[in-house]
Amino acid sequence: MISGIEFGTKTTALPNLWDTVENQYSGLSNDAKIPVGSDYPWEGNIYNATKYNSIRSEQRGKSSANYHSSGGVNAMSTHYVPGANYLYISWWWKADANVFVSDQLPCSFDDSTDSITVANHEYVEDNPVMFFAGGELPVNINPGDTYYVKNPTADTFQIYAPWTDKATFSFGSNGIGTNYVATRNHSSKFLRVSDHSDIVNKTFSWTQQQAYVYDNPNVFGNVWRENNPAINVWHFFEAIFDSVNRTYTLLVDGVAMYDVIDWAGADLVFNEIWAIGWHTGGVYSPTLVKTWMDDIYVDNTPSRVVIGNAPTYSTCNHLEIQPATAWSSNGQSITVILNQGSFSDGSIAYLYVVDSDGTANETGYPITLSGSSDAIAPTAPSGLDVS
Repeated sequence: MISGIEFGTKTTALPNLWDTVENQYSGLSNDAKIPVGSDYPWEGNIYNATKYNSIRSEQRGKSSANYHSSGGVNAMSTHYVPGANYLYISWWWKADANVFVSDQLPCSFDDSTDSITVANHEYVEDNPVMFFAGGELPVNINPGDTYYVKNPTADTFQIYAPWTDKATFSFGSNGIGTNYVATRNHSSKFLRVSDHSDIVNKTFSWTQQQAYVYDNPNVFGNVWRENNPAINVWHFFEAIFDSVNRTYTLLVDGVAMYDVIDWAGADLVFNEIWAIGWHTGGVYSPTLVKTWMDDIYVDNTPSRVVIGNAPTYSTCNHLEIQPATAWSSNGQSITVILNQGSFSDGSIAYLYVVDSDGTANETGYPITLSGSSDAIAPTAPSGLDVS
């Protein structure tokens, strides 16, 4: 039990979902298709591609099973979260290959014709020339600016808008282009959440190159950013949606990739997970990449307990959710199920409580992980006790 003050309230102690994979399915053998429906946490298994993986060498820490796909899609779908004016989702994810799929292509810039010639490439043949719309460079073109181009396989293509192939032009003082970066056309999702009333037209997507809210026909909070986690390493993903203040925050390994992004103007509430994991899409999506996913935590409140690898919350880059089983109405005691995750036996971790306002104690409470259901508590900071 964790004792302290000002933990805030949590109406329902248990999270909406704590899916460690092995705690949701019984009797499944390795490589079995994940079952779905009312008896399980997910209504859908996209393309039936996600399998039950119990190979010991492919597990994270003490886990005995995870979600896995040997190529392309690995996404569970359709999980409703009632009362979700606030939605918190976290999960662990790993891929064996680059999911961004970018290619550096040399180019030259001809000021007299307002064109860029791109060198030969697998997807760009015969030294094609890009002519800007109207034969004129945009007045706001600057070194390092990002633009979008249409159909990279054609001999001539023009400035285009999201979300196909990203191109970055870098010009020296002499007007010579130094490189052309093309991302093959795909928009694959780590996460899609929606308004339960219309999951297709009122939705959010976190892709390998951007994050945005779509309220048909408008896009809000659209931010372009490369999302390409290091391969063959487990990463901790977090997604936070505040449907009252209309903001979202996305973190990977404790670092905010998108920090309190505003989506004011959209008329929706995020209360359903449409897809989580790796939902490939687009002409050149990486269909052979293998992915794994584990320990999905979902709740409709910021209140949660975690352990981290650093004595201050803001410096943790390894966090493990500790699912609560009891949370006192006066906000002074919490009971959790100890989840060691991938922390090793005998290691010291630091305990943090995120209160109902989304604020965590900055100084962690050190505990020694014994490898069993117990944790040994060293000297505690004031206001917090573990027993």
